[in-house]
Amino acid sequence: MPENNAGTCCQLHKVSRRRDPDPGGRDLNRDICDITMWLLEKYPEPYLHLWIECYYAQSNHLFARLLVDVRDERYEVVTQAALEAFMALGYEIIDTGETSYPYPCCDGEHSRHEALKAYARIEREIRVLRGVP
Repeated sequence: MPENNAGTCCQLHKVSRRRDPDPGGRDLNRDICDITMWLLEKYPEPYLHLWIECYYAQSNHLFARLLVDVRDERYEVVTQAALEAFMALGYEIIDTGETSYPYPCCDGEHSRHEALKAYARIEREIRVLRGVP
């Protein structure tokens, strides 16, 4: 069974056909969806979207900006969690001032099974980042 959790996410599926594959094996579409599902499991919110800006001439592990669209009182906590999750997956977020474009967010069309797989994956990567067995 394929591990790609972004298979049912319409917005990101369209983009994946236009992007060059990452030679390092990263799948930005899958990572965006997995982190979104992980955040929704960890911080249940009626509305939560990750807005990412990518550079036109970038490696697939570097973004210009990460914004989390969520209620004001949870913004800082959820944003820190999202940053840590992207770092755990090997991404960097550095605003170099170069021209960037908005990357589509996860539309949330995932099964409960996909959400649980995403949660386990992100939790595992964060434990590795923190050095916790």
